[in-house]
Parts: sequence; C-alpha cells; structure tokens
Amino acid sequence: MSEILTRVTEVIANKLGHDPEVLRPDTNLTTSLGDDGMLAVELALAFAKEFAIDITDIDVASLQPLADAEQMIRDRVQRHERVG
Repeated sequence: MSEILTRVTEVIANKLGHDPEVLRPDTNLTTSLGDDGMLAVELALAFAKEFAIDITDIDVASLQPLADAEQMIRDRVQRHERVG
C-alpha cells in the first residue's frame, strides 16, 4: 500500500469510525458517506489538513472507490509540489 493510500485510509477510517484494516481500495465511499454532507465537509477539511491541498466537500462527495480518493489526492499533492 502506498504512503498516500495509507494516509487517506487512516483519515477516512477516523472520520467514519472504522478500523482502517476493513477499508480496501475498492471500498465504495459513496455508500459509506450516504447523504451526509457534513461528513463530506469533515473529510475535505481533514484531507486539506493532512496533505496541505485544496479540496472541497463536492470533490469528496464525487469520489466512489477509495482508490479514486487516493488518485485525486496524489494528483493535488503533486500539483501543489510543482507550484510550491
């Protein structure tokens, strides 16, 4: 598991109250989040803090599998490092 995937998994597990071990790259975040807009906001804030990136609750709500979250965050971290 990549460092970013590990950190993404830990953030999500913390916010959802799950054991990180039960979250896999194919875990459907839409199902986990349901219609909880506040949880999407909390995850966006947690990702922004953890990775020093700009991300919105709308971005988070659009993610389906956990692997999508990893890829989006990886792309934004790389973009941030280039702009830096």
